[in-house]
Amino acid sequence: MDSKHLAVCGHILAGKDQGDAWMAVYPRVRRKESAKSNCSRMLTDAYSGAREYIGLKRWEATAGAAERLGIDKERVLASLLEISERCMQIRPVMDRKGEQARVEDRNGGPALAFTFDARGALRAYELMGKELGMFKQKDEPPGSDPLKDILDRIAASREGTSPLPSGE
Repeated sequence: MDSKHLAVCGHILAGKDQGDAWMAVYPRVRRKESAKSNCSRMLTDAYSGAREYIGLKRWEATAGAAERLGIDKERVLASLLEISERCMQIRPVMDRKGEQARVEDRNGGPALAFTFDARGALRAYELMGKELGMFKQKDEPPGSDPLKDILDRIAASREGTSPLPSGE
């Protein structure tokens, strides 16, 4: 990847869209559609390694933030478990005064109001199950490691061999 392509990647990582990133590095390009097309071509070119570079930099930023915040898999799973347990509880519904609300039961008599958050509980269990590998991912073959794949593709592009299995 040459220095201009690296600069385009830097603009994309800074939050610019593809057209603006390309035009910042290549000011002679006047039409945003052309700039988007050129940038898209660069990102899909297997030999440039630009897409992999951006992916790696984004992964490094995410990993660094997680480390600074002390977030790891164990902490996330523990929080998801706590959320699911709280959502599974039948909680009283409180009114504006902080007192438990009352409703009518089936017989027309007074009853205390409670709520149950099934959506929150199911979502928390879904996220835990995905993390623990309980569900098959349709787009990801079993045993694949996205970071390893990115690093392998970057290394292959530097060696001059195709990073894509089809040789494109």
